[in-house]
Amino acid sequence: MGSGSGAVGSALTVVGGSLILTSTIWTAGGTAFTVLLAGTSLGLASGLAGGAATITESVIKSKQVALAQRAIEKDKVLLCPC
Repeated sequence: MGSGSGAVGSALTVVGGSLILTSTIWTAGGTAFTVLLAGTSLGLASGLAGGAATITESVIKSKQVALAQRAIEKDKVLLCPC
């Protein structure tokens, strides 16, 4: 899931909403609601996946920074017995 899924979800949401606003027949309204629901669900799933990826990336980078800082401290101790 990524920005492509978010774009498709947004487009489906807009189309479904437009169909609901312009529908005068109950069956068309039912179809429009289905499209609206599908678009909203896809957009929400895409957003959640993007947020989870961002959080995961932050955690990984944080751990890498901590490991690098520890390695630098060890090198300082080994190289400078001041």
